[in-house]
Amino acid sequence: MHTLPLDLKESDFLITKTNGLMLHTPSRVKSRPWPTKTASLTINTQTKPKNRVTFLQLPLEIRLEIYNLVLGNRLPIQRPYDFDGKGRISLGLLQVSRQIYWETRLIPFQINIFDFEKWTGTGIYYCQLFVQKLSPWQIREIRHITLSVVELNMTRDQTEGGWIELCKALGGQEQRDRKLKSLRLSVSGSLINHGRHLLDVKANWVTEGLVHLKGLQLLEMVIASDGVEKGLVKTFSEDLEQVLQKTKVIVQTADKGLMCTIL
Repeated sequence: MHTLPLDLKESDFLITKTNGLMLHTPSRVKSRPWPTKTASLTINTQTKPKNRVTFLQLPLEIRLEIYNLVLGNRLPIQRPYDFDGKGRISLGLLQVSRQIYWETRLIPFQINIFDFEKWTGTGIYYCQLFVQKLSPWQIREIRHITLSVVELNMTRDQTEGGWIELCKALGGQEQRDRKLKSLRLSVSGSLINHGRHLLDVKANWVTEGLVHLKGLQLLEMVIASDGVEKGLVKTFSEDLEQVLQKTKVIVQTADKGLMCTIL
């Protein structure tokens, strides 16, 4: 470690040439008194490790794996309408640098399951609140949604607007917008006509709402209600797969506490 006074100037040294080299030696012709109070500059002569690798020097594939671990959640995100970085997933990583932001900004929407529970009758309302807070590019990147709804909220005329408008928002207008991959509907409440009104591919909630989710790969319905007409679930599943074409439909019914799956 060497310490030099900070107020020395280049004029305080004589410059001479020796064998072609420039040498700086203190001048005897022009001298300056040393200051009574001096500041010091500490020079660190230690060299940095040659093999040091920073985070951004790692291969992108490795960085993406780390991002998924930090921003992903193995459990569904409940109450995602409060998704502001203060909940179960911290978004502070996105604020580290501009490059990290652009590498991670899509990940929270792509790999997490957003679960909208039924708090005051339907999860449709809270899902709409969540979507309204997002930018179009954020809505496009949502991959997995779980909705808890009441049968009346899907079929009654005065409440169909909420479901239909939500499907339009999630489905988007262009092909690039259709990225929602899986939708899980948990339907509860008393079924009208033993489910014939709900489990009908010609119902408005299907023809005006569900059909907008063109990129959907998996639709899972859980009907938590007794009294579904026998054979209706299987027929509805087969017909709905023909309507949606590229979507796998799984319907489950709850009968006396037991869950039955119709593939």
